[in-house]
Amino acid sequence: MAVMTPTTHNVFIPEVWSAEAIRARESRLVLAKLVKRFDDEVEDYGDVIHCGLISEIAAEAVVPGTDVTPVAPTETEVTITINRHFDSAYEIHDRTKWQAKIRLSEEYRGKAGYAIAKRIDTDLQGSYADASTSVGDGSTAFTDANLIAAIRLLDVADVPEEDRYLVVHPDAIADIRAIDKFIRADAVGYNPDGSPILKGEFGQLYGVRVLKSNNVTITAGTPTVVHNLLFHKDAIGLAMQKEITWEENRGPKSLSNIYIAQALWGFNTLRTNHIVDFRTAE
Repeated sequence: MAVMTPTTHNVFIPEVWSAEAIRARESRLVLAKLVKRFDDEVEDYGDVIHCGLISEIAAEAVVPGTDVTPVAPTETEVTITINRHFDSAYEIHDRTKWQAKIRLSEEYRGKAGYAIAKRIDTDLQGSYADASTSVGDGSTAFTDANLIAAIRLLDVADVPEEDRYLVVHPDAIADIRAIDKFIRADAVGYNPDGSPILKGEFGQLYGVRVLKSNNVTITAGTPTVVHNLLFHKDAIGLAMQKEITWEENRGPKSLSNIYIAQALWGFNTLRTNHIVDFRTAE
């Protein structure tokens, strides 16, 4: 007996495209809000910011009847060059726009903005290479002992205790969750609204604010090294001359619209002893 099956009558069975797109997952970006900003300095013009460094001077014993000896240190500077100009663009043909079930221009607008924001964050994450000190060698997990050692390095460099941050990879967060003293109720106190074991987030460790980022720099090698960052706000300077801006251009000959996101910025390490390259295993 002949039966009408999905195979014989496939031409009458429609394929349906959901109006809800599945967007690519995005890494958490944190550094741009944590570093020292110089946006106002180049808001209207300029391509280099000069930051003069004031060195320490000594106190001398006063000898009655003897003239004081003024000091005249030769000072240096750190510069921030505004040369990071990036765009993220996409073009949509008229027919694609008319026939698509979702508004592609809006969907990709968010992705284009994120692409530039991730580029800025990646630049800042790379500041680990300027750190004058480090802990760990990339072969071991995040440890309490290394955290204490890293904080000590900032302490001996007279780094202010306020505005210290520790930006770590999710692998390091997993290591922290395995350290009893950071999560045990009898160690941190039971708090159903703030306990890290219940909420899965960490506020501070030893007075340092801890943030998770999937964009932490990882360098391949033997071993592969995760470069978490322990730093003070004044360690890194960021100058956004032009925040992310948008424009839409019509290509009449190509029957399409071009959408462009762009930004212009510069960055540099201001104080190398205000950063610790906290190395852990991937």
